[in-house]
Amino acid sequence: MSTDTTALTRRSLAARVVTALDLPGSVSGDRPRLDKYRLSGDPALLRDLAALVADQLPPGTEALAGIELGGVPLATAMALHTGLPWTLIRRSPGAGTAGSPLAGSPVAGRATVVVKDMAQSGAAISAAAAVLRGSGARVTHAVVGVNWNAGLGEVLRPLGITPITGLDLADLRGGWRSTGRRPGVADTPGGTMGPESEEEPL
Repeated sequence: MSTDTTALTRRSLAARVVTALDLPGSVSGDRPRLDKYRLSGDPALLRDLAALVADQLPPGTEALAGIELGGVPLATAMALHTGLPWTLIRRSPGAGTAGSPLAGSPVAGRATVVVKDMAQSGAAISAAAAVLRGSGARVTHAVVGVNWNAGLGEVLRPLGITPITGLDLADLRGGWRSTGRRPGVADTPGGTMGPESEEEPL
């Protein structure tokens, strides 16, 4: 995919994400009030976001690892796009899991890419990489569908992890402008933004 084509794809996809998530105009690094599962609930949007990040995977990638819960649909869509096997990283291994945080395709000895739908602090990615490395996987990259943190690379690179971002804050701001939407209550200086319900750590 050429640079021009990629830029056009990101611009179009960002506008669709802004609409799907009903993002306010004052998009910032603070996670806005949103239902992030609207991304995976829209098959076409999920497919196109997965294709965008999958096409950026480093050569030699052998497996994907989706972080429960939001990273699972994205990892699945990427696996369908690339033909790569994938595994699930559980946050809290339950009954019948033999205490293992991993389920799915084996990762030992494989160049494995962590997959997260959205990220802000990078803490979940760091923890997932530690689990994978402890199971024998080689982890040098992490996919983030929507990255709220402009400094995520600075957080992850000391850990030996390079982020692969689908959309970042600049993309989302551009997507919001391209939709021609008018600011609402949450978009004004007095508006508030916060998670609608408890979500997994970012």
